[in-house]
Amino acid sequence: MNVLHRVTGFNKRSEMIEREFNVPAELVPSAREIAQAPANWQEAPGAFELSIGAAQAISAMLRVPMDTDRFDWFLEPVAAPHAATNRETRMSCP
Repeated sequence: MNVLHRVTGFNKRSEMIEREFNVPAELVPSAREIAQAPANWQEAPGAFELSIGAAQAISAMLRVPMDTDRFDWFLEPVAAPHAATNRETRMSCP
């Protein structure tokens, strides 16, 4: 299985995923270093929670808006077919 990486934003109020941004393969090592993820974090299922500072640094590196006031951010490995595009999901919740 081919693995891609993305940062995922969960709305702090609704706890729903509302933002997803792919991390290009050439930036994954930098994103892992910024996140201070352990070397084996990809071996366990699930995502690695980003600190506010890490989220802001990855946001700048990817050149995408990652609002740390409204969202909790995670770095996660995903199966390639699921991570084809970046998305912002507009939910009906404020």
